[in-house]
Amino acid sequence: MVPKQITLLWIATILLVSACASGNGTPIEGVPATEISTIEPTATPLPLPTATLPPTSTLEPTPIVPSIEVNTPSLKDDGLLTINSATIPDAGWLVIYQNIDGEPGDILGYEQLNPGENSPVIIIIAPRDATPYLIARLHIDAGTGGMFEHPGPDAPVNDDTGGVSETFPVDIQLSVPSIDVTDQVVASDGMVHIKGVFALEPGWLVIHNYENDEVGTAIGRIPVQTGQSDGLDFPIRWQIASTDLLAVLYEDEEQPGGFDKDVDLPFLDGGSAVAAEFSVTLPPDIFGYDQTPFDGKITIERATSDGPGWIAAYYDDSGQPGLIIGFAYLEDGVNEFVAIELVETAVTSRLLLVLHEDTGNLGEFDFPAADLPVVNEGQPFPPFFIHTSPGNYLITKDQQLGGENNITIPLVNTDLDTWLVIYNINETDEANEIIGQTWLSAGINRDVLVEIDPDRASENLLAMLHQDNVPLKQFDFPGGVDIPLLRNLLPIQSPFTLLETQREVQPLP
Repeated sequence: MVPKQITLLWIATILLVSACASGNGTPIEGVPATEISTIEPTATPLPLPTATLPPTSTLEPTPIVPSIEVNTPSLKDDGLLTINSATIPDAGWLVIYQNIDGEPGDILGYEQLNPGENSPVIIIIAPRDATPYLIARLHIDAGTGGMFEHPGPDAPVNDDTGGVSETFPVDIQLSVPSIDVTDQVVASDGMVHIKGVFALEPGWLVIHNYENDEVGTAIGRIPVQTGQSDGLDFPIRWQIASTDLLAVLYEDEEQPGGFDKDVDLPFLDGGSAVAAEFSVTLPPDIFGYDQTPFDGKITIERATSDGPGWIAAYYDDSGQPGLIIGFAYLEDGVNEFVAIELVETAVTSRLLLVLHEDTGNLGEFDFPAADLPVVNEGQPFPPFFIHTSPGNYLITKDQQLGGENNITIPLVNTDLDTWLVIYNINETDEANEIIGQTWLSAGINRDVLVEIDPDRASENLLAMLHQDNVPLKQFDFPGGVDIPLLRNLLPIQSPFTLLETQREVQPLP
């Protein structure tokens, strides 16, 4: 049997151990603290404080610097111009200018830009207006978005500092408008042949007389289309043509309209008209007016000879050439105002004019041994008839008022001294008041100038012939003796129209 004291001591020990194990450090009553083994409690770990990091700083964006980069772009007929790159902070425009002495000229084209770098930038410009150096300039888009408004709100970038721009050379490779034509023989059908024409736009090819480096009357034309046209054949008025001609390209300002010399201007390339000179051999021809011989001769307006030749006047033998009663020498080509001296006693009411070759002794009329009548296209050239008793007459033309208030009457033929008088025409197409006159001697008078009063001139005018009665060379009408000349009891007169003054355009070769 275990003694009671030992049992109590054992229980106390167990309680002490239990108390220590439970973490209760309260001493057991009646037990000295020094006699109890102290068990250190396990320390409960505390969380370490978290370090406070400074906030991440916000990065400032790199500013967009406006700039233009361009090398030497090529420029062809399509007008496409490639700029390497254009950089702009906000939406804007890249604008191409002409370079006029280092300063921006006319705007040739523009293209919208997005903010930032735009690469590449392709702009369509007017290629024919390009200068060897161009200017590219940045503009803002401050007005209606997507609509270029300059002059206006879409001003150049940094306009106060001169703008952001770049001057650059351009390799211009444009097709050149041209006319390809050679010297040729024109047959009696009047057809001319143009080997080829290159046109940049629809227009007209016009043939002009070209004498002494002066552009004369237009004698033929044909429309041309854009691009190359080969083998153009069309007629000219060869009866009034010179042997030197000029082919000129014209614009068609009223497409699709007919050619209008007062509106359609010559097409310019580099400041000069697109033109080509060529020579032609014309068919043999004679043209003259009926006239009374004066001082034993008649004058033929025009005679065309293929090589040196002669024009011979035959008297009329029942409609056939009789004897030769006069002749005149002809140079190769066109001869104007050819005077033929006649045997006056052999002049008939009608003369026959015939072209002859000069194949014998050159410069000497050797017919009938040589210098035979001209044969053209396998047939004898037909004679041209002149009436030697035509009476008095005049020829007029519609025209503009010339310098010094002059009008021109192309031809007046009279058998006596006379007055050429210009009248207004009233509402019933009758002669009204006299606005000008000039005195003429008997015979053929060509390109007669008459000064008129422009303030009294109406649109429609009338030229009339008046007698010159005593006192001579002093116009005395109305109320005087210089009354109108009559033919078949009617005044000898011819109406014409005074045209409005238009700009006169002469193409430059």
